[in-house]
Amino acid sequence: MLEDRQYIDNAMYFKAIDQVNDWIVSLFLVPGDVKLILLHQHKHEEGIRLFFTEAWELWLKIIMNPFQEIDKPIQSSSFDTRIRASARKHLYPRSQPTPTMSSSYMVIFKSNATKADVDDIVNDVTTQGGTVRQRYDAEFLRGFAAAMPSAYAQRLLAATKDGQHPTIEYMEADQSVSTST
Repeated sequence: MLEDRQYIDNAMYFKAIDQVNDWIVSLFLVPGDVKLILLHQHKHEEGIRLFFTEAWELWLKIIMNPFQEIDKPIQSSSFDTRIRASARKHLYPRSQPTPTMSSSYMVIFKSNATKADVDDIVNDVTTQGGTVRQRYDAEFLRGFAAAMPSAYAQRLLAATKDGQHPTIEYMEADQSVSTST
């Protein structure tokens, strides 16, 4: 299916070429018959396009190295770090803070947080009467969305201000976001 699309259209970026269950497959064709493929659940098309563009630029820098072979895996830790940072930046952008307090929050953990760290906070949220609705356990994003009592949310928000919390990177009111093209 990927090869069929590249000969039909001259575009480099294909928003949604396929769908597998609830996952969307997007494709970015790089000159030289290299394909960057992303499996995702959200339709943040502009962020996905920007991520692909940045990933392509990073790939070009790596492939310019005379010791890197095109058909071999890229084992550079700096490439891995930069790709993860780009994914955080473009695929899961922070929304602008909302002035009103909500009972529903997104809690995003620092990159060094372990699964046990996340489980501890999730257990604490449920002990305080909260309900975890969604968990994010990808390598580049670890966190959860939860409804929680206002008093507990205020304490957790205060602990995350200015990066003081040892495992939580940030916390914000959960909100609906829509895009149009």
